[in-house]
Amino acid sequence: QKRAYEISLGLVGSEMCIRDRSDVVNGILSQIKWGGYHGQPIHFIMCDEVQDLPPATLFLLLKLAEQTLFFSGDTAQTIAQGVNFRFADLKSIFQDVKLPSGMPAIMQLSINFRSHARILDLANSVIRVLELLFPGSIDKLKKESSPFDGIMPVVLDTDMKEALFNLLIGTAQLPSGKAEGLLSRPPLEFGCDQVIIVRNQKAKANLPSFLKHALCLTIYEAKGLEFDDVILYNFFTDSESPEEWKLIKALIVQDYLRDCFTG
Repeated sequence: QKRAYEISLGLVGSEMCIRDRSDVVNGILSQIKWGGYHGQPIHFIMCDEVQDLPPATLFLLLKLAEQTLFFSGDTAQTIAQGVNFRFADLKSIFQDVKLPSGMPAIMQLSINFRSHARILDLANSVIRVLELLFPGSIDKLKKESSPFDGIMPVVLDTDMKEALFNLLIGTAQLPSGKAEGLLSRPPLEFGCDQVIIVRNQKAKANLPSFLKHALCLTIYEAKGLEFDDVILYNFFTDSESPEEWKLIKALIVQDYLRDCFTG
C-alpha cells in the first residue's frame, strides 16, 4: 500500500498530471468551499444506483441541490470496488451539509416486481450470508418478497458441464427435485433475452464450446440490464480466494441449527 501511494504521488506530480475521479470531485468541493458555486442552479436532484458512489461524490451532489434530492439504491448490489456504501451512513453526510429541507426520510421498498419469489429466495439467502460474515457492510433491512412465483434456480457443480448442456436443450436427467420446473419449459434458445454472466474478462475465454455463441457479460457489463434467463458461470471457481467459499457450507449448517434452537 505504501508503494502504491508513492507511485500515485509520482503520477500526480509528473508532467502527465494524472487525476482520477476522486481527485476531480475533491477539487470541485475545494473550489465550492472557498469560492462558492456559480454554475447553473440545480433545484432538484434524483440519483439512482447511489450505492456505487463514494461519499465525496454524494457530498458534492448534496452541496449542489438547492431544495430537494432523491437517492435510491441497494447496498447489497454494490459492485464498485472500494465503495462501502450504507444508507445508515447518509445521516452523517446530511448533518454535515445541513439541507434546507431538513433530514430526508429513508424508506424501504420490500416488494419486488422485477424478479419472482424463487429467485428472491436465493438472493435473500446470499444476503443472509453477507449479514453473517460482514455485519457492518450492508444495511440490515426487511427481506424482499414478490407476488409472483416462478422456476427454482438450479446450482450445478463445476464438473457438471454435460448436465448443463442437457439442461439447456431440454434433455436433462437430474436428481429428483434438482431441476424442478425447468424441464417443463421449452429448450433454451440463446438470444437478446438470455445471458451468461462471468466474474471477469478472462473467464469469457474459458467458456465451454456449447456456450461460446451466447451473449456473455461480466458483472460490471450486466449491471442494470434485464434478461429472461441468466447463467452465472463459475463465479466461485474463478474467485481469487476459492478456498474461502467453503465457509458458506459451515455457515448454512450453523444458521440452520440456530433457527432450530431459537425458533
